[in-house]
Amino acid sequence: MSDELLHTGLYSLLTTDAPLVAIVGTRLYSSGAENQSSEEVYIVFDEISSRDEKSHDGDTETPVSTFEFKIYAPTPILRLRASDALLDALRGAEKTTNGSLLYFSSITREYLYDATAEVTRENGGKRKLFRRLANFRIQWQDRRV
Repeated sequence: MSDELLHTGLYSLLTTDAPLVAIVGTRLYSSGAENQSSEEVYIVFDEISSRDEKSHDGDTETPVSTFEFKIYAPTPILRLRASDALLDALRGAEKTTNGSLLYFSSITREYLYDATAEVTRENGGKRKLFRRLANFRIQWQDRRV
């Protein structure tokens, strides 16, 4: 199975979800792209674990990945709206095929944590940045094979 297919499919899913795009726009990044000086809502995601799980019959293995999503926003209400839109987008993808290549068979939220940080603006002033950390376990299948 291709992790690239999973990353591309997940990115495509989230950047074409109208309610999420209305809040986040195109500000959806892979890990390492955090921009804490941003005054707008953005999401950073990264795969933090990946493994194959045997099925009940023991003949097949299904890939399972855990993704960490970090939702950054200038206000708590925007953080909540972005988080809800992300959750809805992921739940909406469950049991669906993305472009007939990627099938999300199970999506489960495993962890949720809220935090607030004080960051320095480009002009030297201080402001609060609200962050939500959410981990999702995604069971998926490559439908190309």
